[in-house]
Amino acid sequence: MATIKIDKFGGIAPRQHPTQLADGMAVEAHNVKLKSGKLVPLRQPKIEEEIYTHREEGLSSVSEAQSMHIWRNYYSGFDFLLFKGVTWLSEGNIADDEKARVIVSGDRDGDGEIDEPVVYMKDATNRKIIHPIIKTPLGAPKVSRVNTTELNENRRYTRFFVTWVDEYGYESPVSQPSLTWSSASESYEDEDFEYMDGDTVSIKLEISGEEKDKIAKLRFYKVITGTEEGRIQFIAEKSVDYADKDGNYYVMVKDENAGEVMPEIEAPPEDLHCILDVPGGFYCGISRKSPHTVMFSDIDLLYSWPIAYRYDVKDKLVALAVAGNTVFALTNGTPYVLTGTAPESMTVTKLANSAACISPRGVCVYRNAVYFVSNAGLMTIYANTSSGTVCENLTDKIFTKEQWQAFNPASCVMGQFDGALHLFFDKTDGSHYGLTIDLTEGAAVAVTTHDETAKCVCVDNEADKMYYIREG
Repeated sequence: MATIKIDKFGGIAPRQHPTQLADGMAVEAHNVKLKSGKLVPLRQPKIEEEIYTHREEGLSSVSEAQSMHIWRNYYSGFDFLLFKGVTWLSEGNIADDEKARVIVSGDRDGDGEIDEPVVYMKDATNRKIIHPIIKTPLGAPKVSRVNTTELNENRRYTRFFVTWVDEYGYESPVSQPSLTWSSASESYEDEDFEYMDGDTVSIKLEISGEEKDKIAKLRFYKVITGTEEGRIQFIAEKSVDYADKDGNYYVMVKDENAGEVMPEIEAPPEDLHCILDVPGGFYCGISRKSPHTVMFSDIDLLYSWPIAYRYDVKDKLVALAVAGNTVFALTNGTPYVLTGTAPESMTVTKLANSAACISPRGVCVYRNAVYFVSNAGLMTIYANTSSGTVCENLTDKIFTKEQWQAFNPASCVMGQFDGALHLFFDKTDGSHYGLTIDLTEGAAVAVTTHDETAKCVCVDNEADKMYYIREG
C-alpha cells in the first residue's frame, strides 16, 4: 500500500482541486488538530455524568437546551444553567459577593420572545434565587406639614420624591413629584410644598400588600432650593414598616442635612437582552423593540439605563461583544464599534466593510479581537496598527461562498477554547459539520474539520475546560 509522508502540514484548501494543491496541503483534514505544523488527533470528549444542572423555564431534558452557562459558587465549584432559548450571562456588579450574582438575559423559555432580564443569586444554603432587575416606581407621595408654626418670609419651596430598595440592594426608579395638601380645597394638589427649614412633614404613600412584600426600605428625596439650580438630594431612609396605620411616614427636612444627589434611575426596556459587562462598572445591552439602539447602564447601577446613554446605529442589531473598553455592535449590515470609559461618552464608529452577523450564538472574543459568523464566511474585527479597526473575512481563501453557505452558517454555535475557535453547524439536510480554527497557528492555515455536534457550548476559564451538549 502506498503511503504519503507529510513533514509539515500547510492547512486545508477545499476550494482547490486536489491535483492543484501544494505539497503539505489537503482538501480536508478531519478529526485532527494542527500543532506547530504537525497534525495531531483531536482529543475525544469526556461525558460528564455527575455535574449539577439547573434546567430552567420548563426545560425537561438537557438535550433540549439551546444555551448553557457556568454558574460558579462564591467559594468553589459550579453548576450549569440551561435554557430552552438563546440567552446571555454576565457577571454581577458587586465585588466579593457571596450570593454569586449573575445577570441572565434573552429568551429563557424558548418561545422566541425576549424575557425580562433577571439576576440569579444563591442564599446562605446555596438555594437559587431569581430576582427581577426592572422595578415599578411608587405613586406620587402626598405631603402635609406637621408643624403648626406660621410660615414667614424665610419659607422655602420644594417637591418630594421616593424610591424603594429591595432586600438585595436594588433601587427602584423615582416616583412622580409629590402632591401637596391644600386646606382650601381639602385635597392634595399638584403644587410646590411650602415649609420652614427644620419642619417635620408627613409623607403619605399608598403601598399595596403585594408591593410591601418586595420592599425592604424607602428612600426620601427633596429639591434643595437656594442654589442657582435646585438639586434633588437624599433626606431620609425608613423601613417600609415605619409608617403609621394611615400610611404616613414622618421626616424632618433640614437643608444642611441633605445627602447625596438623587440617582437618575431609568428602568430598562422589558425586552433588554444580550447584557454584557463593560470595564468601568457598567453594562451594555440591546432591545428588540429598539433594534437600532445600543444601550448602556449607569455606573454601578444595573437597574438604571438612562435614555442619555443610548446610541443609535443605522443597521439592525443582532448581538454585542465586548473586548477591553470597546463594545462591538454586530448587525444585519455593517459592524459598529463603540469605545469609551464611561457610558455617557462613548464614541461610535462605523466600519468600512459590510458584514452581517447571522448567528447570535456564533460570536466569540479572543485576545481583543471579535469573531462572528456571516453568510460570506467567518469574520474578525481587530485593531490594525496601520489601518485602525478593520473587519476581515478569515475563511474566504479557504472556502468558496457556496461551500460556506452549504454549512448553513445561521445555525452556527461557536466557542473559543485553548486558542482555537470551535464551530458547529447543522446543515439543512439534517447532517452536521464542524470546524476547528487554531488562532495560535494562524487562522489562514490552521483549519480542520470534525464530527462533533453541539446544541450549545460554554467554557469554564477557571478550570480550563470547554463543555458542550451533543445533539440528542
